[in-house]
Amino acid sequence: SHPVSPTTTHTDALSMELPSCLHAGATPKWKLNTALVTVGNATSGSVLQSLSSDCINCTWKSVCSITPARTAALIDSLYPTELRILHNGGSSCQINASLHSTGEYTLDATSCFLGTVAEGDDTIWASLMAVFGLLVLITSHDFYLHFKSGWWSAQEDHDEYYFGNVPRHRSSRRLLSVSVFRGLCVCMMAFANSDGGGLAQFQHSTWDGITVADLIFPAFLFCAGLSSQIAMAHQTSTKIAWSRLLNRVFFLCIIGIFVVNKGSDWHTIRIMGVLQRLALCQLIVYPIQVKVNQPQTLLRITRKLRRFPSETSEENPDEYDVIEGEEPTNDQVIEPVIEGEYATYVSHYFGEWFSIGLVYWVTLFIAIATSALTFFIRIPGCPVGYSGPGGVGDQGEFANCTGGLFGWVDRWVLGNHIYTGAPVKSVYDALDIDPEGIMGTFNSAILVAAGVLAGQILRWYPYRCEQYTRLIVYATLHLLVGIVTSKLIVPANKQLWTISFSFITAGISMYIYFVCRLAVDHVKTKIKLRALAYVGENALLIYMLQEAFAHRLPYEFVVGPSSISRVLLSLWTVLFSIAFGFALRHYDIRFKL
Repeated sequence: SHPVSPTTTHTDALSMELPSCLHAGATPKWKLNTALVTVGNATSGSVLQSLSSDCINCTWKSVCSITPARTAALIDSLYPTELRILHNGGSSCQINASLHSTGEYTLDATSCFLGTVAEGDDTIWASLMAVFGLLVLITSHDFYLHFKSGWWSAQEDHDEYYFGNVPRHRSSRRLLSVSVFRGLCVCMMAFANSDGGGLAQFQHSTWDGITVADLIFPAFLFCAGLSSQIAMAHQTSTKIAWSRLLNRVFFLCIIGIFVVNKGSDWHTIRIMGVLQRLALCQLIVYPIQVKVNQPQTLLRITRKLRRFPSETSEENPDEYDVIEGEEPTNDQVIEPVIEGEYATYVSHYFGEWFSIGLVYWVTLFIAIATSALTFFIRIPGCPVGYSGPGGVGDQGEFANCTGGLFGWVDRWVLGNHIYTGAPVKSVYDALDIDPEGIMGTFNSAILVAAGVLAGQILRWYPYRCEQYTRLIVYATLHLLVGIVTSKLIVPANKQLWTISFSFITAGISMYIYFVCRLAVDHVKTKIKLRALAYVGENALLIYMLQEAFAHRLPYEFVVGPSSISRVLLSLWTVLFSIAFGFALRHYDIRFKL
């Protein structure tokens, strides 16, 4: 791949790498998710073309020119593909093909018959293996502990995570669900970064749409906001610690730059990345978060509510939660400011939207203002409001407009220091675009703000039914708003981090955390997903390990192109991450910035 500057034309980008056919009888160099198609009975000078179902409203792409010596080609088999052969006279043979990885096929140019020589891999078994393998990895330690000590033992767990040993930090009760959720994000990131087992749902979406892989980083941002809010339980000052904040942002950006750059060419070093995006989002959200953190401000217009009930006055104390070191108080009643017959009703259901949710509203306003610029600023050679893939998309009409304003800003500001491996580049023959780009940062801050909102709900509403009701309602609202926005305004797009993508992923992340909260914090069960909690305790360090050892022993090694082998390799990377989490937990090492 080569970086493309803002002034580079689409024709120049296409000329950088031209596909070609294989020599007759040559042994193909198999790649993941490719199939071999041999063309028969084609006249010399015919052209084999393909059109992937993942390429929406695209022009046909020429794979190669057919000659007597070159009659076979490797075709991408990740998605169903249309194949056609153009003869010299202009007539064509066209067929829909669902090819399997490493499969071998013959295409008769006269009859348009697609024959199967070798079936290749069926991804159904690979998908089942991936699901089963992940479940085994994240639950095996729970089963081991309880089989070792007696599954039906009545012994209760007593440490900070209820792990059955002496707590290291008695003064601070940590939420197991937060660590499990964070560990889940890191383990799924490990699986997806190792080619996702070659499975389509673990590949990032080419352009519009959302896959499982697209949910991982947004969920990590959501968890960052959730953790930061819970960690502020003892902080009552509204003074922003700028030095600490800027130090964290600086070190995250520096570490992120070294993590995403494996080479030594400083002329094309990538500037943006996952940790850089995380740092910038926290730079946006944290100052607002501190300003509204004072308890008197948060509780000013909420309903009549005791923050935490007396331990002796309630018949069922299990209905309440004391979050992250908060001490129970006996303050009986906090009167609402709103007067009138509907004061309690309004503040009960909507109070947090005006006080606790202030962080969310300010962040949302910034994101909407940034997204609105797309509909007012014209990019040279592109229509106002365009957010398509460019390249061969839209029938090639806007070839040099990849990403609209968002993509243009990235290419103009970052220049050669932009990400060059986006899926849209290979599928659409588009220009470069950075999925962790500059303007998308403001939209992704919505995920952090949504996590802050969830953390505030856990802190200020001690009744579990209140927590669960709000998490479900707000998750549903985010999801509905995101779906409506994606249908009417701008599609959900991971490469651009559109505002509809942020809403949808925020809703899904909140649903996932709701399940974690219910399953491991409250439900009386032996399965607490401790392996994920170990990883979640040092999520940043383990993520850095994944990136540093990518494509290197012992974390990753060369395997064949078959789906089964790729799934096994991806599961191995998850196992390696969990093992490292166990080692850090054993030596009581916690890496934080």
